[in-house]
Amino acid sequence: MNSAVRSRRAPRREAGFTLIEMLVAIALLAIVAVLSYRGLDAIMRSRETLTQHMTSERSLSQLFAQMSVDVRNAARDDELGQPPVTVGGGVLQIVRHIELAGGAPRLQVVRYRDAGHRVVREISPGISTIGQLRSALHGPAGGDWHALTLADGVESFASQAWVPDQGFTTDMDVARSQLDADVKAPVIPQAGNGPLPRSITGVAVDIRLHGQPAPIRRILLVGE
Repeated sequence: MNSAVRSRRAPRREAGFTLIEMLVAIALLAIVAVLSYRGLDAIMRSRETLTQHMTSERSLSQLFAQMSVDVRNAARDDELGQPPVTVGGGVLQIVRHIELAGGAPRLQVVRYRDAGHRVVREISPGISTIGQLRSALHGPAGGDWHALTLADGVESFASQAWVPDQGFTTDMDVARSQLDADVKAPVIPQAGNGPLPRSITGVAVDIRLHGQPAPIRRILLVGE
């Protein structure tokens, strides 16, 4: 009887969590939240990096496609008295043919240059005289020029010219020497009065984007 009374009078443990259990649960939830945030942040950063990389790749594809069109339409050496392509100093310059609607074909100077982590394409208006050509070749882009940024996030931009029997070079004197040699070469009667061989037959363009360890190179054929 006494044992039954003591059993009825014994305090009963209330259902629930102790303070220590609550603190442990809160700590675990905090750890899970931190890990989840870091994982989500890494995913978002990877997504942004991938988006930027895809945008840069698309811009470079458009840039190289436009360069290919420009060098393919390059004028001939004997038309200008000099190579139509010049390289070096962060600038690629091309003298190309253009056809204006309702007008005679003209020349145009196209200039690709490094403009503070951007590659800008500058184009002159149509050229019809030697004076206009000289001014466009050796002067800055004037107010009647059109400029368009084709690539952003560029760490370096460089170009080289391929001179037959010489290889790639940034020394334009090598190309001019080749042109002089072609001018002085004996004429073959069977060949007639054909145009002079091109002193520059190809262009190598190297562009390194921000965050990339090595530049991307494209080889473009001149006049092809």
